[in-house]
Amino acid sequence: MKRTKILLTFLSACLLLFIHYPGAAQKAPARLRYAFATGQRVDIKQEETTNDFEENLVEGSKSESSTLKEIAQQWQVVGVTPGGESTIEVKYTWLQLRRRLQPGVVLTLDTRRSAAEVNPILIQLGPQGVPILERFEMIRKLIMDVFVGRTYKMVVSDVGKVKSFSGFDQAWEDYRLKVEKLIPDKGKRAELDALIEAFFGEEAVHKLFSYSLFVSLPEEPAGVGHEWSDSTDFSLQSIHLPIKRNYKLTSVSDTGKSFKIDGKVIFDPPTATEEVEFKIPGNTLTAEISLDPANGTLLAQTYSGKLEFEAYGRQAPNNRRIIHLVSETSGRVLMTTGQPEDRP
Repeated sequence: MKRTKILLTFLSACLLLFIHYPGAAQKAPARLRYAFATGQRVDIKQEETTNDFEENLVEGSKSESSTLKEIAQQWQVVGVTPGGESTIEVKYTWLQLRRRLQPGVVLTLDTRRSAAEVNPILIQLGPQGVPILERFEMIRKLIMDVFVGRTYKMVVSDVGKVKSFSGFDQAWEDYRLKVEKLIPDKGKRAELDALIEAFFGEEAVHKLFSYSLFVSLPEEPAGVGHEWSDSTDFSLQSIHLPIKRNYKLTSVSDTGKSFKIDGKVIFDPPTATEEVEFKIPGNTLTAEISLDPANGTLLAQTYSGKLEFEAYGRQAPNNRRIIHLVSETSGRVLMTTGQPEDRP
């Protein structure tokens, strides 16, 4: 049952990855390309809110939670090949995670401010809140010392295919050296490791850049009505989830700077376990994106979606439904350009 819940949470988290759709800004069909320039600086901010509802029919319980995630990055383009392949230095400037566990109970992790400053509810708890505050502050300092402000590097093609990352392996080595001294017990470190991996783990980084901030553009010229697709495969231990995303350019503004895309995510059935099989009754995903038609740079993106999962016990009588999960997600990505000397 625990594994089932982990998988359902994993699947709902994937929702944010399926609603970022770069596309065309021209009315006439044209080759769509990312066109970075050496020396260009790009500031990125992503804000996302997720509301989850879970019903466990075996235990007879229901739960609701809400999560706000904000990530700020700064990119510096250090080189572009004649074929349009860009090498970009990446820095996380700050991040924030706020989770509402129940009405009136919100916990916050913000790398810019102390745990005590952003969690007055824990101050109000008095001595009972001290251990939680100390743990939050430890996590904040670890993220700041190891991951935030460090320079990473990525190489991306002109159609948005991220070819390589570097720098994250060294960050993880530094993290492990620090956290083993702070929390010697491996079992007690597991929860913290999972939290850090959700932001900076190999799978999380791959998803963020390859399937959120970059999505493959079509090789052929595209205009209004053009359709294309890409696909990927996410894994959780031995369970694989094949995913295909279909895109269709439906409209372009008179100025050519904004357009709307209809998208549909196709989930092939996840690998069933001995305990459970999964169904996806439905999902609705939409996004609106603005591009700079001169160089193909993403300026802004807003998105929203609703995804529903059901789990059925394979050994239960009549394959009885055991879990029902609904996840609603909305957010936006903003990108602004600047000059290299503006970078701190």
